[in-house]
Amino acid sequence: MADNVAVTAGSGTTIAADEVTRNAISEKQQVIKISHGLDGVFDGLAAETTPLPVKQGKGTEAVYPTLAAKDYTTVIVTYSSLIDPAGDAKALDIYNNTDASIRISYDGGTTDHDYLPAYAGKVVEWANLGLKESGVVHVKYESGAPTVGKIYAKVVK
Repeated sequence: MADNVAVTAGSGTTIAADEVTRNAISEKQQVIKISHGLDGVFDGLAAETTPLPVKQGKGTEAVYPTLAAKDYTTVIVTYSSLIDPAGDAKALDIYNNTDASIRISYDGGTTDHDYLPAYAGKVVEWANLGLKESGVVHVKYESGAPTVGKIYAKVVK
């Protein structure tokens, strides 16, 4: 079987194709060339000298700010500030390296949103939930005050 397919259009036209075997069946797949340009405008075929114009999506590069650390002596029974996302945050990476369980608030210390046991960590991925967080993250101990360690956090934008 030859690669090209003859198409009769008036006096006849040949369409470029490649003969391949897929799933044990011999078939022809059309060969195409990629070009670019606005509607009605031909800017050239894709080639080394005329590459396809490609833009990186907006907001795809993450920014990692400095790691925040809160000493166990400053983790109290009421909410206190841990880290400020300072704008839209995609995720929060938090690790409780104290000997006490903590509660986490994402709305400035008004609401209990999350729980983190002693010596545990988690990543809260707001972006995967279709959310962006901009409130200051607060923490407090749940029942007994911590006696050692720190709480670490970083925000991914």
